[in-house]
Amino acid sequence: MAQQVRGAALDRALDKLLHRWEQASPKEQPITVKAVATALAASRTSLYKAAAPDLHYPAALCSRAARIAAAARRQAERAELSPTSTVDRLWRDRVRGLQAERDAWRAKCEALQLRIAGMEYHAEMAGWDASRLWQPLPENDRAARGRTTATGRLRQSR
Repeated sequence: MAQQVRGAALDRALDKLLHRWEQASPKEQPITVKAVATALAASRTSLYKAAAPDLHYPAALCSRAARIAAAARRQAERAELSPTSTVDRLWRDRVRGLQAERDAWRAKCEALQLRIAGMEYHAEMAGWDASRLWQPLPENDRAARGRTTATGRLRQSR
């Protein structure tokens, strides 16, 4: 028979085992004191005793059996997530992301509206008609003068 694990080594092995078993479903790997004792080759009474004093667990989880029960509870909660609740959670996350993106765009639009209002205000303060800001730009003057050739000389327009 294999030598029993004790003390701090038992606590470390217990934490590793519980973390691994929490990921499995309760049907595949139920977390019980008996199953953990068998997997760790430890006696069940040593699992009911308090944890090693060098590990800093909350007072409620000092007992190894309490840690096993908490892991079993977390495993059961994780198993209760049905595929539909997972899909619902994914949709909620997607909607939340889209709402955040919408809020960012709304903030950008409001900032642009403030800039435009400021431009119109300054144009009026300078004595311009603010409606001139929204008129199309005039035609380019170079089109009327003619175009330059590859050597840089002006080509006569016909």
